[in-house]
Amino acid sequence: MSATISLRYFHLLLSLRQSVPVGQAVWTQRPIALVKAEGQNGLVGWGESAPLDGYGPDSIDQVLTAISNGDSTPSLDFGRECAVLSVEAQYRGETFADVLGPLKRRFVSVAHLSDPDDQFEQRSVVKVKVGRSSIEQDVRTVRRLIDQHPRIKIRLDANGASSHSDAMKLAESLMPFSTNIEFVEEPWESCFESDYRDDYPLTMAIDESMSRYDWRNADVCVFKPSLSGSLKAQLNLLRDISNTGRQLVLSSSWESVVGRTIVVLMASRFEGPAIGLGYADPFREDVHAISTALLNPQISVSEVSQTPGDLIRCDEAGVPIPNGATIRIEEVTP
Repeated sequence: MSATISLRYFHLLLSLRQSVPVGQAVWTQRPIALVKAEGQNGLVGWGESAPLDGYGPDSIDQVLTAISNGDSTPSLDFGRECAVLSVEAQYRGETFADVLGPLKRRFVSVAHLSDPDDQFEQRSVVKVKVGRSSIEQDVRTVRRLIDQHPRIKIRLDANGASSHSDAMKLAESLMPFSTNIEFVEEPWESCFESDYRDDYPLTMAIDESMSRYDWRNADVCVFKPSLSGSLKAQLNLLRDISNTGRQLVLSSSWESVVGRTIVVLMASRFEGPAIGLGYADPFREDVHAISTALLNPQISVSEVSQTPGDLIRCDEAGVPIPNGATIRIEEVTP
């Protein structure tokens, strides 16, 4: 890190538009930490640490403790590095996006979580959680979506909660709809400890298990940048995965506009299917007004800020000004 760059940390609570089950809890607020890098000549860069408690290597409490103690965690390392690299890029007359490598796609398609109130386009990609109810109910949910939108592509996510036998039964029951099913994330617990792809009838995608098992045991790698440590190390791993011919799907972790922008910019540097952004607009009020481009089913990269967080307004003390009354911001001092 350049000696001319200093870091500041801010703990934010963002109100979700709807309650979301995360691990064993139900969230109505999303805790994150913004990292602000400040360089000479007023240069500023932003990064985001958005640990997903129960679905990643660290938690928000661990991140806040690490900030206070001068330590690190994977998601904190990611936020710090993004902020610093942004300032360093500006020193060179570049943008944060330039750090990520050459542009590979000008438009990034987006998969959103299935919502009964949504009206999907015929060629939309949606994600459906399975394994929380009966196999029969999961099949009915898939059938209803396809009946309403015959060309829809569906991603199923079991979060590893199913048993092996139930996962196999569900997969067999869904075979009549296999042309509409892109893949199944984490079909059962420990499903990537070995290569089961020849036994499982649908396409297998690894997500949470990336940190524990060999991603080569999957057909598709779902990657959450905000949870996965050093940005530079991630880019090297993503290139390795891409070079094997596997599908690479980048996914958000319920970040603010800063983190979601970074995910989109990273995805634009790799060929691949639609990225996962959860709900199109997850928060009642984000840290600042977001570009409408991030709400579209296909995002034009040229309409997305090439330096994430560059629109965040701060007061005279350098603290972000909340864009709405529901946002809580507290500076965390190392």
